[in-house]
Amino acid sequence: MYRGPALPDDAGHDDAGQAEVTTPEDVRDLVRALADPNADDAYVTHLGRPTVVLPLTGDEPVPDHVLHLAVRDGWGYLVYAGVADGYPDGFTGHPKGDPRSPGTHGSHDEYPPASGLPLPLFTEVLIRFLESAELPDAVEWVELGPVTPR
Repeated sequence: MYRGPALPDDAGHDDAGQAEVTTPEDVRDLVRALADPNADDAYVTHLGRPTVVLPLTGDEPVPDHVLHLAVRDGWGYLVYAGVADGYPDGFTGHPKGDPRSPGTHGSHDEYPPASGLPLPLFTEVLIRFLESAELPDAVEWVELGPVTPR
């Protein structure tokens, strides 16, 4: 189960303007919503993962990860930051995508050129994340470096 920005049709949306995505069909709805030319990028966190307390958040626990995502011109983009098995602490990375995909950006992140995935693979990666709560191994991940607070 994850939490992220609400879907345009208000499906599953709560008072905070967020939606819970709990099924593969919900993931497909999210991908369709992000494919709207007027859609911004989004971020999701998996509610089945641990929380941590960071110096910047005081005593407030926050998810140990965040997955930023965008859909632009038929490509799906991801940037993962957080704890991931087999990766160093502070891992931030994106999938090794199709070399034909251009870079893009949104309100939450920048997505480098050649990091875009065809939408069926992008959707599969999100469904695997939903089901496992782990960094999906359906793609190769490229490390961007540690997260630096702004």
